[in-house]
Amino acid sequence: MQTSRPCPTRSASVTASTSGGQLALGRNVHYYRRLHGWDERTFADKVGISRVSVFRIEHGTQAPSLRTICRLAEVLQVEVYELFTPKAFPLGDEEDLASGA
Repeated sequence: MQTSRPCPTRSASVTASTSGGQLALGRNVHYYRRLHGWDERTFADKVGISRVSVFRIEHGTQAPSLRTICRLAEVLQVEVYELFTPKAFPLGDEEDLASGA
């Protein structure tokens, strides 16, 4: 397992180099949140962001700050790089994301 690197102390805006990168982030956040059994409100409270921000991140319409990305990974108990790695999801999860579940 790779050693975690500390997240920066200053907030920096992060934009995905392609819309695909931002979509991978959103889908992975959605997948891991659902894996933990959290609804958007519960997850938002744990991360320290609004429920609307969770929705927008998961749907690829908001690029979170670097600090928020680090916080997402910490709460989801994954490495930051795992949030940006495209994955094949179990049947049903992509339909849930498309429907806003």
